[in-house]
Amino acid sequence: MIVVKAVEVASEYLKRYFPDVKNIRMEEFELTEDKEFWFITLSYTEQTSPDKSVQENTKFKIFKIENETFLVFSMKTKEFKSV
Repeated sequence: MIVVKAVEVASEYLKRYFPDVKNIRMEEFELTEDKEFWFITLSYTEQTSPDKSVQENTKFKIFKIENETFLVFSMKTKEFKSV
């Protein structure tokens, strides 16, 4: 499946620039209507404190990946607002 390739590319890109991330998971994927780009949302955890007893934060990144070449066009942080 092509989406699997897009998720692998996003995961490798994330690990290349943030080597300390753990627990990478695919959360969402979307192929644009013109079938030109994938939008892949990954979640991951990151230790926010050297103290191992402190809970890790879950963060999210959205990747825009070209469908034909699998080049990463953008990586953005997805943030949620508190209610």
